[in-house]
Amino acid sequence: MRTPQERRAAGAIDTTLKAHGFSPERVRGGAQVYTGSLRSGRQKVQLRLEVVDVHFRRPPKVQVVDPDLRDRLRAHLTPDGLCYAEAGHEEYDPYNAGGAVLRCLQNVRETLDLLLHGNPRADLEREFVAYWKAEELLYAALPPGFTGRAEARTWRRPNADGLIVLPPRRSWPDLDSRGTPIPVTVVRTLAPLRSERGLLPGRDLRAFRAWLVEGGFLENGVFDDLFAGVVENDAILIVDAPNGRIGAQFSLSAVPRRAFRQGGPRLLAWAQEHEEQFALKRLEIVDLDTASITNARLVDPSPLMDLTVAVVGCGAIGGRLADLLVRGGAGLGGKPLLLIDPDVLRAENLARHVLGYASVGREKVAAMVDELRRFHPDARVTAIPSDALDCWPRWRSADVVLDATGGNAVALALNQLLVHERGLGRKAPVAVHAAVHGDGVAVQTILVDGPDHACYKCMRPGHGRPYGAEPLKPPYPLTRVAAACGDGAYIPYAATAPAMAAALAAQSVLEWAGNPASPGPRVRTRPIQVEHAAPLRDKNYGVRPNCPACQDAEL
Repeated sequence: MRTPQERRAAGAIDTTLKAHGFSPERVRGGAQVYTGSLRSGRQKVQLRLEVVDVHFRRPPKVQVVDPDLRDRLRAHLTPDGLCYAEAGHEEYDPYNAGGAVLRCLQNVRETLDLLLHGNPRADLEREFVAYWKAEELLYAALPPGFTGRAEARTWRRPNADGLIVLPPRRSWPDLDSRGTPIPVTVVRTLAPLRSERGLLPGRDLRAFRAWLVEGGFLENGVFDDLFAGVVENDAILIVDAPNGRIGAQFSLSAVPRRAFRQGGPRLLAWAQEHEEQFALKRLEIVDLDTASITNARLVDPSPLMDLTVAVVGCGAIGGRLADLLVRGGAGLGGKPLLLIDPDVLRAENLARHVLGYASVGREKVAAMVDELRRFHPDARVTAIPSDALDCWPRWRSADVVLDATGGNAVALALNQLLVHERGLGRKAPVAVHAAVHGDGVAVQTILVDGPDHACYKCMRPGHGRPYGAEPLKPPYPLTRVAAACGDGAYIPYAATAPAMAAALAAQSVLEWAGNPASPGPRVRTRPIQVEHAAPLRDKNYGVRPNCPACQDAEL
């Protein structure tokens, strides 16, 4: 039963559509269906419009009534009708339902103008994989640019098993060791895949061959080389093109027993004469390679993939930071992500840590390595269960080190070490220090990348208090709760504070990696408890006179 607001919206939609020549056809399953037309140039296009949601969380479905016109359009046609709005990006005001449906009609008209009077070839190519209308998913964890022989194995997952394509002898979690892998061949074409009138992929081997060869995507000799595997081994063919990848597998609908029993040349000869009896199964490729996963929602490839990154401290901040860094590309481009921490995970750590109950009692770094490799098996993550200063040779060649300990003693010692190395003219990692201040009042990061800006000690000249960037209003709220003797005290605050510190540090290092010469503000502060946090602007600070670290004094 509709609410009063929904009834008002439905009434506004009805009034608006009728005013623009649309007639109500019926109400089906709660959806309002209208028929009418829009003009595109001199062309009058008959449409059926189904309002499935008066809140416009889903835009109305639009069907082109004339089948001949549907064949002319081709681009932007899906099983649900005309695709005229970018899913999740087109915004309609549900409080102005009449205006929202008018905006839908305007978007439909603009799409029709493009398809009927413009040049939709670019859209056809860009959307080709969507028009492929795949019947099954095929996961693929192949390196970028991979061509040649691969194999499809059964991937056991809790929700549903599926096939995953891997390079030969490549390991992957949860693979079914039973059965013979399905052969896969990956071929590349430099021409974008498309469908021309009269030349479509079809539903059988003969039509598929004709489309690939006559369309100029593959030479006939290349396809002949693939033919035996396709016929004899039910092999999967993946075509890699600039506008996406598609998969094809063929099965015999009928074959003479004599030909099948003879196999080899006799079967191949019969198959070449009866290619139409090999039915095409269309496969949608779901890329799981590191570059596709990391860069799927980025404008430019992640700069972290080319860097060696070290994280010192894998506690509440460092655990989440390591997770964000891997998702941002660290450890996924051949360079390692180093995790450094000598401690084990204790039960009292769980409330603020990214790790769960199963990791209690384990070294934090080892448990984090397993966790990150569960996210992506290709992650190159190294656990170093040691104090950072004791294992300096193992991470001195890193490009960037993130201090996630949140403590001044470690931070100042790391700062002294790195500043000293630069003072001697040696390469030293850029450092990002991340910490929670007060009782979770604010979080702050400090980037130290050279002698032209403040180092960590410059920012904290006395007793560790930030100089010019104090994130707390006096009096400083700080509650220490004593633990059992030897266990040390702790400061109570919620998991949101270290999560924000990790996110701020990850953003700082991403911006530095993307533009080392101008990485944005080197000191960044975010308030959590606004009433206790000082209003600070993110900025760069100059070197403080008489800084003992910058003057290379002894600790």
